[in-house]
Amino acid sequence: MLMARRLRSLKCAPPRPRPFVDFYMKHGVIPTRQDISNLPRHLDRRSALYRSLGIIPSYLRGCSILEFGPGSGHNAVHTLSLDPKRYVLVDANQASLKSSRQLVAQHRRKTDCQVVDCEIESFTTRERFDLVLCEGVVPTQINPAQFTRKVAHMAKPGGVVVITCMDPVSVLPEILRRYLAQQIAPAELPFAERVKILTRYFLPHMRTLKNMSRKPEDWVIDVAIHPWSGRLFSMATAMKALQGRAVPLGSSPKFLTDWRWYKDIHGVSTYDLKQPLDDYHSHVHNFLDFRSEARSKKPSSNLPLIRLAGDIYDRVYTVERKGKPYPRTKISQDVQKVARMVEADIPEAAQALREYAAHVKNLQVTKPSPFRHFQKLWGRGQQYISFVVEE
Repeated sequence: MLMARRLRSLKCAPPRPRPFVDFYMKHGVIPTRQDISNLPRHLDRRSALYRSLGIIPSYLRGCSILEFGPGSGHNAVHTLSLDPKRYVLVDANQASLKSSRQLVAQHRRKTDCQVVDCEIESFTTRERFDLVLCEGVVPTQINPAQFTRKVAHMAKPGGVVVITCMDPVSVLPEILRRYLAQQIAPAELPFAERVKILTRYFLPHMRTLKNMSRKPEDWVIDVAIHPWSGRLFSMATAMKALQGRAVPLGSSPKFLTDWRWYKDIHGVSTYDLKQPLDDYHSHVHNFLDFRSEARSKKPSSNLPLIRLAGDIYDRVYTVERKGKPYPRTKISQDVQKVARMVEADIPEAAQALREYAAHVKNLQVTKPSPFRHFQKLWGRGQQYISFVVEE
């Protein structure tokens, strides 16, 4: 009877055009699969992530969890290992649902699990959860701020919400690769052929990431081909979207600080974002290169970098969305400007960007990737941030 009441309380409204899901279902893909053949390593990685977000194992034991967009379900394996009492996973991609159900059935112990077939924005329930997870879903939604507020609304007061964010600096190396993909395997080619060509071309780049657990072809599908629908969504924008509703708890990479005396934090000051926003803007240059641990900067000094990276992002996507060309000479000039901006702080990234700027002008699409330094340049593409919901 209790299960029947729960099932009736989980509702799904009629579907609308859906970022991610429509593309995934059209091609029958789950481009988020991970290699978890070394399960202890996978569990250690996820545990390290949760610690940086302020989530300790004992908090999850016996609690209720809602996960939006579990993808292949590989991350759910770790969540189940912490023995939550109840775990609801919501997705609308049929391939994702199948994979998640298989992994949940294989790894659940005593947890009450439900895998719900529903588009996230249409999902409703009166139930509220101790922890709400939403990884790799919020950025590029049509209205990511509104989407985030819906996700946060599903948490109990005092509960925790985890989302992932992307900004134009953190994804710039991937966006520059996407521009290469437009030249090497244009959209007119069949989907399977594009995946094959681009996987072969970018494989030397991916091999420089020794701890990459994602399948190469999945990265190609999701980053180089997938038509992202909406806007990027930075940690700064996420904090503003939830201001007055939730308080930042932790992040990965872990850089948020608060030097206020705890007795000064009450009332309106609970939601004061000056320090976390300054932390974000003073470190954002490090998001360009995951190898970088450069010193923090005056927050305002990074604003030109954010603007220029955003312009490059917009111009690359304008090629696809509106057919407006982004000449190779122009992107070369823009990338050289970025290199000059970061040269003093992250010289390795500047060297890689100068190499890209030099080669992109005369790119030979029939030849192997010519990059020696740029192939090692990867941004902190996706960052995690957790919040305590106060409303």
